[in-house]
Amino acid sequence: MEIIFELFGELVLQVVFTVLGEIFSAMFGTGVANIAGWRPPPLVKALLYLATGCGLAWLSLLIMPHAYAHSMDVRLAVLVGSPLACGVIMGFYNAWRSKSKHAGPFSLMGFFYGVLFAAPMTVGRYLYAT
Repeated sequence: MEIIFELFGELVLQVVFTVLGEIFSAMFGTGVANIAGWRPPPLVKALLYLATGCGLAWLSLLIMPHAYAHSMDVRLAVLVGSPLACGVIMGFYNAWRSKSKHAGPFSLMGFFYGVLFAAPMTVGRYLYAT
């Protein structure tokens, strides 16, 4: 039972940070795009998601320096599962947000950006959370 709480705690923490980061980036990115009249190419967006993930990893370690998961098996499961879960959530969120006729039920670019966003946070917490 303890393993379930450890796994759930780490996943919830990272998914909450990812969703908040996606909402912030959507608001900030839309504002910048409207003001500047410029849409960043996918590579620039990918680098921004990666940098934001690194920043949130640092912030999450300041707020919660201790890991929920203490067993190595659970920490490895979080290391693999969290970026995938965040990618799936962002894929569905971006597909829901676009709601265009050409958008499918899942956004592959949203998935990719979600994994890029969550991977640094997951790796940072895996390496440095005690």
